[in-house]
Amino acid sequence: MSGSWRLSFVREGDGYIARSADRIVGRTPGGTWSNPERPDGKERTSRLEKESNTVGRFLELRDEEGRTLYRRAVTQSLPDMLEYPTGDPDRPFGRAPVPQGKVIFVRAPADERARSAVVVDATAAKRGRRSADAGTAEARIQKRVIAEISLRQTGQEEAR
Repeated sequence: MSGSWRLSFVREGDGYIARSADRIVGRTPGGTWSNPERPDGKERTSRLEKESNTVGRFLELRDEEGRTLYRRAVTQSLPDMLEYPTGDPDRPFGRAPVPQGKVIFVRAPADERARSAVVVDATAAKRGRRSADAGTAEARIQKRVIAEISLRQTGQEEAR
């Protein structure tokens, strides 16, 4: 693995749409990787799986079967709201929605196994929902894909 993907997203409506993916030379911020199989061939529970019940916005790299290879929190990188200085000492910062059309770039590692980069919102399920597995942590987290870029290892992309 060498280099990084520079992924670009554009603010549209109340979310983001994928715009492009370009291969670049450079380092990538840390994230959580899936663990390889053990020498005896058995799979082990990875830190990635253990952390899959966390709330937030995440960038995930997925292989051709859709398995998550890498995950990194991008809640701060792809925000819904921005803070700005107000000039008022009693209320020094205000909040405003991210402007429509704003382009935001996020880096991801250029892993040759990755076939797509997906931005996922993971939110806590509303209380009062009953099901057979409502007591499990997975049942309390709702995940929604908000943007996806198909990665071509030649360095070009196909945004969806």
